[in-house]
Amino acid sequence: TAPSLSATQTLDGVTNLGVDSALVIAFDQAITLKSGHIYIYDDMGTSGWTHTNTKAGNSIQDSYDNDVDITLANGVITSVSIGGVDYTSRFNLSTSVQAVGNNLVIDLKQRTPSTNGAGIFSTAFDWDFGSNYHVNFNAGIVQNSDGTSNYALSDSTTLNFTTVTPVDTTATAVSSLVMDSTGVSTSTSNGYKWLNGNQSNYDGSNSAVSLDLTGGKYAVVIDSNGGTTRTSNLSGFVNLNNFNATDILYNDNHGDMSLSTTDGLSAALQWQSGTTNFGSGYTRVLQGPITQQLINFSSSSVGSGWTFPSTDSFFENATHYNANVVIFG
Repeated sequence: TAPSLSATQTLDGVTNLGVDSALVIAFDQAITLKSGHIYIYDDMGTSGWTHTNTKAGNSIQDSYDNDVDITLANGVITSVSIGGVDYTSRFNLSTSVQAVGNNLVIDLKQRTPSTNGAGIFSTAFDWDFGSNYHVNFNAGIVQNSDGTSNYALSDSTTLNFTTVTPVDTTATAVSSLVMDSTGVSTSTSNGYKWLNGNQSNYDGSNSAVSLDLTGGKYAVVIDSNGGTTRTSNLSGFVNLNNFNATDILYNDNHGDMSLSTTDGLSAALQWQSGTTNFGSGYTRVLQGPITQQLINFSSSSVGSGWTFPSTDSFFENATHYNANVVIFG
């Protein structure tokens, strides 16, 4: 018989999927990859999540329809398009789609890897925040050991999920759900609690918003709307209390896939008065005016107002960070 979707799908109906999560789709028998298209449709279209600076009243809406089209030929990815644009060169084509036992695993990995938790990492793609998605695929994308291929999935109701929306307070933040990128399991585990980092402006008119990250693991989202400079009207001014090694700063492209480099981005940072070293344990209070939408942490003794220009190479090869920094999502 043809490989068919398992009656129970962990992915289907998830309402709080982490934007960094893999998608694991279960079939009823062992499969191998073949040929055809896999589609992940961004059903929010051009009416996506509105990121709001709560104190300044500024906001920006995700206006990008990031439908994903992955093409397979004889078990190998030949192209990846997002929103109708070819982004094949960004990804590691050998690992972004895999068949693991009964499971089809979709995890768009960047060509040059970096490691989450090793101090710094970046990602070539993430799912849009606060978006509904559904998954389709052609007949023939997988086959069983007898060489029988799957039937097509072409409806908008069989496989659906919704991604996490960052919130303004730690009290309302709940752990997102993530799926196993190895594909061994279809179960979910707890991911980051996602927080809005653009809640005040560092312009003298508003005070900083304090966020206590005790009991992490938190991801503080900072908006960068494409290109190599901050082009949105959002800025960030937050006190991050108890920012630990399990927490990250997530510099997000807000759906704009034109952000392909960090070159030219810069930030200013300052420590709370009397604290000149972020120190071991990552528990010092950080006061971060995010004037160009990227915060750098350094273990050296610096005062307020220092600005660090950045490049991709600088971030990927940095050794002096005491925190996890996502280049962009």
